[in-house]
Amino acid sequence: MKERTRKFPVSVFVLLMAFSVVIAPFLVIEKVNADNGGSWTTLTPLPTPISVYRNIVALTGKIYYIDANMTLCYDPKTNNWTQLTPPPIPKAGEVAACQNKIYVIGGSPEFPTQVYDPATDTWENRTSFHGTSGKVHTNVVNGKIYIMGGNYMVGLGTYFSVSSNYVYDPLTDNWTRLADIPVGVGGYASAVIDKKIYIISGGHGFTYQWGWKPIDLVQIFDTATNQWTNGTSIPTPVYDAKACVITEPFGVKQIHVIGGALGYFWYDQGFGGIDLHQVYDLETDTWTNATVMPTPRKGMGLTVVYNEIYVIGGAYNGTVVLTNEKYNPSDPSGYIPEFSSWVILPLFSVSTLALLLAKKCIKFGASKNE
Repeated sequence: MKERTRKFPVSVFVLLMAFSVVIAPFLVIEKVNADNGGSWTTLTPLPTPISVYRNIVALTGKIYYIDANMTLCYDPKTNNWTQLTPPPIPKAGEVAACQNKIYVIGGSPEFPTQVYDPATDTWENRTSFHGTSGKVHTNVVNGKIYIMGGNYMVGLGTYFSVSSNYVYDPLTDNWTRLADIPVGVGGYASAVIDKKIYIISGGHGFTYQWGWKPIDLVQIFDTATNQWTNGTSIPTPVYDAKACVITEPFGVKQIHVIGGALGYFWYDQGFGGIDLHQVYDLETDTWTNATVMPTPRKGMGLTVVYNEIYVIGGAYNGTVVLTNEKYNPSDPSGYIPEFSSWVILPLFSVSTLALLLAKKCIKFGASKNE
């Protein structure tokens, strides 16, 4: 009987403490200190020589780099590059992965859109793009390719930003004009979340203007309604940066804006390229900073494979960069879980109750044994 009496308070205490541990994961947990989260790894660089630094695209778990005279494929699993069939027409353009093929768009209106099929390592020509192709990016939504904004050359070294907005349908091989972007920008960063295209920062106006700087606007295009809205401004405006969408460790979609330049002219601070890593959290509608990119640069290629960001190529202070670096957002070093303030009270109450009951049971057991 004494044995059972001693075990009873211990059992009660253990059960109550177990209850507090089990219930905790079901209570709301806030994330704090998200700044400087994630980690970077340096991988096999681009093979030399390369003629330009252009966009890269991911398709079926591999990364493709295409410029005017070469097609390269990077396999993240083997960390190796393979040379494939180059474009038939040596004219660089913006690239987009759509419906298991890669589209090279722009360069000049007289050149056709070139389409690469990785399954057969072959090329074909499609309808040319007649809009502005300077300092633009492609975005793919529901099997269609969108191109908007950009810079238009009006003279030697003189550009102005435009507001055009086009969509290409691979099924019909046709381009259609859509609602213009409210504020024309070139050299912007862009990403897609929930069928909406985010046009982030970039340069607006004439490039020869003294003191020209990137703007902080985030312009959002709804592909379903053909309408524009504004989002929360980016804290540090950048030019010639790149962006993508990944899911952070807590399951929230985020836009990562990486690198770029702080100005257009040689006298601007950060003109040659920066390492800045800005992150927009869709759930909280806020911007924070993540771990900076190891190699400062602008105009690089950026894509996502298995929720990891690959940044390849680019330029720094006018010199072509061959570096290939990967960002992993799952590194917990920058994330510290913290209970919401209201969670502390029930946990404290349960623990206190367990101690009081244990104390009472011990007294009760002792009196029974006397």
